[in-house]
Amino acid sequence: MKADVLIIGGGDGGLAVFRMVKALKPDWEVVVVKPEVGFCFKCPLPFYIAGEAPAEGVFLKDEEMFKGAHLIYAHAVSASYASREVKLSSGEVIKFEKAAVIATGSQPYLPKVEGASLENVFTLRSFESANAISDALKTANSAVIVGGGYIATELSEAFVKKGVKTHLVVRSRVLRGSFDEDFSAIFKAELERHGVEVHQGKNVVKVAGSKKVEKVVLDDGSEVKADLVIFATGTRPVLELAMRFGLA
Repeated sequence: MKADVLIIGGGDGGLAVFRMVKALKPDWEVVVVKPEVGFCFKCPLPFYIAGEAPAEGVFLKDEEMFKGAHLIYAHAVSASYASREVKLSSGEVIKFEKAAVIATGSQPYLPKVEGASLENVFTLRSFESANAISDALKTANSAVIVGGGYIATELSEAFVKKGVKTHLVVRSRVLRGSFDEDFSAIFKAELERHGVEVHQGKNVVKVAGSKKVEKVVLDDGSEVKADLVIFATGTRPVLELAMRFGLA
């Protein structure tokens, strides 16, 4: 198959590039390769879990978002800029005439913590993971959220609203990357006023349980019971394809 522009990745970046190309060159053939069906707005996911954002406002059909694109659901497995082609996991080879755009985005960063592979340990990055977390919340009495950014604090609020005892484990301080110490202190106090127990200056060193998570162990030796653990510890860029192109 040939395309004027090949976009690899169907997230926010891929969508932005697709719409820009179609606005400037509506006659160009654009192929979008993405691994999953559907488009997910990630920022509202904590509010979806809280029951405050409807599913139709978070997860949309690809045909609506990428109107006019040739959509292929696959992974790019090899690439050659010299021959201007990309081979897909389906075996299909896409040749691009004008440009190939790598918009593979990022993936959640899961620290190397013992027990992180136990059941009911999650990261939040997709509509599917949001639904899995929502299902786990139905039977959870207590939860631990690891991280101090926006997703971690928004999830804390969502869990409290669901009636779950919520612990927020923050290595440094709440919203450190966005605000100064004074505001962080105010925000921490507000979280605590709403029922979130904040363990500031702590880190999770172990997730323990037989099959499912039962507790976490902090770096000061203390233990916190948990039926559910979320690692909201940031993201890392997906660079594999860029490396195959010699760009990273």
